[in-house]
Amino acid sequence: MKLINKWPVVGIGFLLFTLFLIFLLIRQLKRDPRTLKIGVLSFSILACPFIALQMFFFNDVFFWAEILVFEGITTIFSFIFSSYLLYQLVKLWIHKTYTISDFLSIVAVICYLALLINFSIINRGFNQRLLLFVLLSTVYLTVTFANFFLSSLVYGLYIRFQNVQNRWFVCLGAGLLDGRFVGKLLANRIKTAVSQAEKSKDLTPVIIFSGGQGANELVSEASAMQKYAVEDLKFPLSCTLMEDRSRSTKENLLFSAKLVEGDSFIFCTSDYHVFRAALLAKKLGFNANGIGCKTSFCYRTIAFLREYVGVLALNKKRHLIILGLFLLISIILGI
Repeated sequence: MKLINKWPVVGIGFLLFTLFLIFLLIRQLKRDPRTLKIGVLSFSILACPFIALQMFFFNDVFFWAEILVFEGITTIFSFIFSSYLLYQLVKLWIHKTYTISDFLSIVAVICYLALLINFSIINRGFNQRLLLFVLLSTVYLTVTFANFFLSSLVYGLYIRFQNVQNRWFVCLGAGLLDGRFVGKLLANRIKTAVSQAEKSKDLTPVIIFSGGQGANELVSEASAMQKYAVEDLKFPLSCTLMEDRSRSTKENLLFSAKLVEGDSFIFCTSDYHVFRAALLAKKLGFNANGIGCKTSFCYRTIAFLREYVGVLALNKKRHLIILGLFLLISIILGI
């Protein structure tokens, strides 16, 4: 019995629908790329041609074989990826560069690994209501993380391909080495801000260095960044401003927005951080987009996990309601 070869017309329909999705994605990017919708649209654009391919060429035997192969690859990838995350988090812990969010990430990854390895044991021994809640929550969090990651990737690529020019550039701060020196991660942010500002010479660009003084820092991040830009990168001091009160990304944007007096601005930060900052800027009502600088792959994987938690926190009520519904469904079905 054929399941897919009978449906070539449906396959053509999926291809036409893909073109429509591409149109929607382009329109959304031009209208405002600071939304998780671009991740949903991008995933759909990738999925629809694959579905159409199934309908054109494969029969039911190949279809179910593909499902099994896909599930196998997904399980193996999840195990390898989780193990890698755990390895990187343990490295941070050993080198004492961890934070509370890193510790919570370690706990989450250990639980996820336990779920993957001992699924059959859990299925036989644990309360079915708890198991259903865990499974629903895991699927939901996995899907939302994938959407966040894809949205971040598409946003970064879109902004980089734009000829970004502006009068105002905001360089977001980060921790200082030995309390007063600019480290590699922060230096990359400053270099990106200077590079973008130099592309906007006709607009007389100004870079706002945004970052307060932390408890373990001897000077403010803003002053250290300004010093690095002027002395090491030879950027004109007269084209810089300092915002040295902020302690968070939200305050970076709030206090810097006051200096630009309602104008649009471009903020420069690390690539893993740029999309969450863009979502936050939109939520605060600022006409601002971000450009990300490259960071090392090892650090980026952990940082993306933290950024994802931050994105969840932007709409924490909605996510808590959804998880609460999962718990309610699990309880009702378990009665």
